Amino acid sequence: MKYECDCSTEKFERGLISIGREELEKIIKERCIEQKHVLFIPSFAIGRSAQVCYYLKQVFDKHPEWDKLNLPIYLAGKMLLSSFNTYGNPYMQRHFMDEEWSDTGIFNWGRIQKIDNFPEVEEKLIDSKPKIIIASSGMVTGGYSTYLAQQLVGRERVTILMSGYVGEGTIGRAILDTKDKDKKVVSIQGVKYNVRCNVEDRLSLSGHGDYKQLTNDNLSNITVYGGKIY
Repeated sequence: MKYECDCSTEKFERGLISIGREELEKIIKERCIEQKHVLFIPSFAIGRSAQVCYYLKQVFDKHPEWDKLNLPIYLAGKMLLSSFNTYGNPYMQRHFMDEEWSDTGIFNWGRIQKIDNFPEVEEKLIDSKPKIIIASSGMVTGGYSTYLAQQLVGRERVTILMSGYVGEGTIGRAILDTKDKDKKVVSIQGVKYNVRCNVEDRLSLSGHGDYKQLTNDNLSNITVYGGKIY
């Protein structure tokens, strides 16, 4: 008897799948340290921001000589900070997080400064001093990241690093698409801005698996007779 079936699968992790941790290290070294850039990382508030901090701490732990640098890391956003503090709860760490997160110290890392109000955003985040900013939302559709994009896209000593997928029609995608255009202009809340900053998408984080993880982890042991995996 011959059976036909459609196999659809999704892979969810308690942590996040990442591609480009080494690229993050390169960007910090080249842009923030050598070229004195502001590094702006738009990030989803829930999960993604904590994962970015996790990788940042790994990078900084690898380079103890960076401890003396005046390179603060700012977390900006009310929901972002609420999520970050929830992930830092010991109960959450015991029951809902991967072992690799344990004892990393990211939730009491002294380099991180938390900002949850607009006056501090204006005071600390929009000057030209080298810094790393993680702010929601990840697609630059709202929150502090929209305001920060308005302030930063026109500066040459700024790098905007997209931390994951940005959907069509979002400000984040419009900024990312300027990489391949001669006329680098983006519209944010009805105002057009010339994009002079560096735009990167070398850090790819996701809360679920992509094609490679799905096929390698879930389908590698499946024998397909006379059919195809789509």
